Amino acid sequence: MLFNDTLLAVATGFVVFALRGPVLVTNRHNVTGRDQNSGQPLDPRNGGVPNRLVIHHSSTGQNEETDRVQMF
Repeated sequence: MLFNDTLLAVATGFVVFALRGPVLVTNRHNVTGRDQNSGQPLDPRNGGVPNRLVIHHSSTGQNEETDRVQMF
């Protein structure tokens, strides 16, 4: 998760295949950048919330090779 070009955090998720195509499944706070209960930004230094989400995923099933996909 990034705010412009500033890296805010690294997280995990997985992809499932739905009728509409591949769907990313991850925790809500990863996308919002905010604490679930208080709504406060999770980035204590900058108070930034993600405006870019970049995904690195294995295209071959091997961890050494990854593709990079920018979501927004």
